[in-house]
Amino acid sequence: MVMRIEQSAAYRKYQKSKVESITEFDLVDLLFCSIETDPAVLLRNYKAFRDAAKVYQRKDLLEFLEQLKRIYPERFRRTKKGSGMMSPKLASIRGKNYGSQT
Repeated sequence: MVMRIEQSAAYRKYQKSKVESITEFDLVDLLFCSIETDPAVLLRNYKAFRDAAKVYQRKDLLEFLEQLKRIYPERFRRTKKGSGMMSPKLASIRGKNYGSQT
């Protein structure tokens, strides 16, 4: 799991001090999820990565993971059933990129 973090696009951006360029897709990809993944699953996977970083005493990875949680807090919050999984940030990006089809 530590190697997975180190090889992820999100971590490479973090190392280059480009935290603002870490996308939601980078986050979910790192955690073996998709953009539609339920927040409970995302959080469970996040905790598994965090625990692995703790076991190997990798403070750098723990700081990175905490930063991800600060960037995308909505991805780790449980949503009401039927409210959809797409975060407001992603919805605004998709709206800008795809526009209206009417």
